[in-house]
Amino acid sequence: MAIHFRQDDEVAALPQGAQVLLARRAERLRAAAHTEAEDAPFWVARFALGKVEFAIELGLLRGIVPIRAVSPLALAPPDVVGAVRFQGEIVAVLSLAALLAEPAWGRDTAFVLVVERGAGRLCGIDCEQTPRPASLPSSLVQTARAAARGPSAEFALPDRTLLRLPDLRQLLDQRRGGRPT
Repeated sequence: MAIHFRQDDEVAALPQGAQVLLARRAERLRAAAHTEAEDAPFWVARFALGKVEFAIELGLLRGIVPIRAVSPLALAPPDVVGAVRFQGEIVAVLSLAALLAEPAWGRDTAFVLVVERGAGRLCGIDCEQTPRPASLPSSLVQTARAAARGPSAEFALPDRTLLRLPDLRQLLDQRRGGRPT
């Protein structure tokens, strides 16, 4: 089925009432398209650490490895849990609590989330449970990130759950003293 769009000269030939009606319809469609773009889903991997709910961008998640696969590293900084082999690559595993300057979690972590930290480089962060995919309204995420005073945005979901959305790249840049990853 072919769609025929009227040209400007065809619209000008229409009666004034029809032109006004078409202009209103076009404006309503533009507004609806703008609203849909703002509320497009922002996909995250959602998980709990202690009593706090966290989410990371789903597009950054590359895999999940059990914590028992992590090899501890002697004389490593306190925020380094160890290293793990992931798809033939050695990946540093960091403590999310240490990166966020939070007290230690109430339970031992069980998993490592392997995430992309930029330029195709990988990094692991610890977590207590397997994350589950979820979608958040993009407008809510953008508002929370704009209001954030650090690398972690915090906001309440419609069900009143408090969710923290850390910016992993910014956290890792802070850890490295601002040097690019």
